Amino acid sequence: MTGSPAAARRRGCFFHGCLVGAVGLLLVLGGLLVALHYTWKTMLRFTDSQPAELPAALLSRSEKNQLKRRCAAFEAALREQRPAPALTLSADEINALIADDPRLQGFKGKVYVHLAGGQLQSQLSVPLEEAGWPQLKGRYLNGTATFRLSFQNGALAIRPQTIRVKGRPLPEIYMRAIRKWNLAAEAARQPQVGALLQELADIRVRDSQLTLEPQRKP
Repeated sequence: MTGSPAAARRRGCFFHGCLVGAVGLLLVLGGLLVALHYTWKTMLRFTDSQPAELPAALLSRSEKNQLKRRCAAFEAALREQRPAPALTLSADEINALIADDPRLQGFKGKVYVHLAGGQLQSQLSVPLEEAGWPQLKGRYLNGTATFRLSFQNGALAIRPQTIRVKGRPLPEIYMRAIRKWNLAAEAARQPQVGALLQELADIRVRDSQLTLEPQRKP
């Protein structure tokens, strides 16, 4: 005995609804797969499987030794809370410190600094895993970048603002995530570096120099 016409209609509506829902789900999943495939292909186009070789620091041995003495004297004055003039560093001096200072190893091989006017710029070679994309382990972002440097209450942040890769700007969809990455975070977590940062009133880029301004004690 067959069911009533009303029951058949209810089953028809139910089956039709399931079919429409299944088709809709497949369309959504298909769209997600296409988006993921596009994202992956785009990231492969903008990244490399090997880090870029950045330039070597340009200072001579005697210039490096003089730089180390200046920095050591400045740090000693901060630790002992003695008055000290601001420490100014050129791009060449910053790159020499990155190459030689163990506390700055988090920057080594990843950035080569340029200072242009009031702007911090860099050649860049960053493992994307460290920039917050563990799924892209083994891929490197090699290019040039401008950074926003901010310093407040002993907290230093150096965040990428624009990045050019292979002559093209990195798409904004990726820059929104990359701008959250603080290049100074690893160094600032070291106790010695963190203690020194607490003794500074300001860190700024001006006239193609990086200036570290100590707090003025009463």
